[in-house]
Amino acid sequence: MASDSSQSGALLLEARNSAQALQSVIQDQGQIIDRDNVFQDALKCLAELHMSTESRDCNEVQELNSSIVALLTRTEGKPLDGTRKVHDDSVAKLLKIHGTPRTSDASSMLDALMFIFSRTLDDSGNLAVDPKANLSLLYESGDFQLPRDSTLGGSFEALDFQDFKKHDTIAKAPNTAVAILFCFMENHNKLAIELRKQDELQGDEEQIFNAARTINCLQFQNVIIEDVLHGLTLPLVDPWAKLDIDTSNDKQASRDDEARLLYEMFTFESPGGVPSPPPHEVIHNALHESTKIYEIYKNPHCDGILAWLKDRSIVTFNEYRKFLGLNPLSDFNHWTENPKVIESYDSMDSVELLPGLYFERSFPGSGFNLGYTHTYALFIDIVKILRQDPIRKEMKAEEMGV
Repeated sequence: MASDSSQSGALLLEARNSAQALQSVIQDQGQIIDRDNVFQDALKCLAELHMSTESRDCNEVQELNSSIVALLTRTEGKPLDGTRKVHDDSVAKLLKIHGTPRTSDASSMLDALMFIFSRTLDDSGNLAVDPKANLSLLYESGDFQLPRDSTLGGSFEALDFQDFKKHDTIAKAPNTAVAILFCFMENHNKLAIELRKQDELQGDEEQIFNAARTINCLQFQNVIIEDVLHGLTLPLVDPWAKLDIDTSNDKQASRDDEARLLYEMFTFESPGGVPSPPPHEVIHNALHESTKIYEIYKNPHCDGILAWLKDRSIVTFNEYRKFLGLNPLSDFNHWTENPKVIESYDSMDSVELLPGLYFERSFPGSGFNLGYTHTYALFIDIVKILRQDPIRKEMKAEEMGV
């Protein structure tokens, strides 16, 4: 018993020290040396606090959680200042000659979740980057919206999987993303059935639809928090730290060009319009088949990424790290182990953002085999988008009686 108390006391001390270290970095506008795993160690400590029966409800949990969220949300605006470089044809040549695939332990489920989280349709029906996290391909597609049930307006029309895949909002999505979206469409309809049983909602189909949408979107966001954010830190942080991201009163942010690259770099499957097995088989296969991340020249979106980047001025890799609150790298060997790539640059400050993310070594044992910078940047972007999501903020306001 004394041993348990001693361990608990040591854990609380570690939590206080970790929170103070993060707060010191924030107050001094300092930089995190990500190779030291400062961020991961704070998450690991939070996870251990949650696992401890004596410590999970203590003030140290809230303090450490708040410090982690404050660290992730201290970047404001866009990386407007700093050195910018154009991603010209030399970048495409570099990637094509020296790029090698990273085999990830993650399944193509990661690709699909990142696609759903970051995509919507623009006014012309083309895929665009989504500043929200509320299943926009199901709910916010303008003239391309999925059909509603003509008799039960609180529900979507009951499409079978093959008809669902052919719809304008869905046809451009990869197969696994289509299967997941189909499950969330069916989940919406099941939620609507249950909500119709509530006396205060009977007869108000629009209110039923909106209530089902809110619950459905929050369930999707929980998948992102529990599976994607957790996966980004595996196996260093396991079990998951149960990070409470709360909400923010900040205006809904748009994803800048640099943040867009974080999601463009995944290897997506073929579009969903092609024949495939039933959705449960698609998802089962995605869970058990590994995918390759960063194999850019086998990515069907590759030409589009490089065309979008060509002649576009974007901050350099080191400038983006500074914007994220990470220390700029000066030693090539801290970035990549590829000598041919190193020979292409005079210094780390001349490395463009896309090659910087592409060739960066992953941290030891990374669950998704992503580089340090990509991992930390995804954490920041996902937490920022979720905290500012209108549906999440509306639910928070209702809980507080606003």
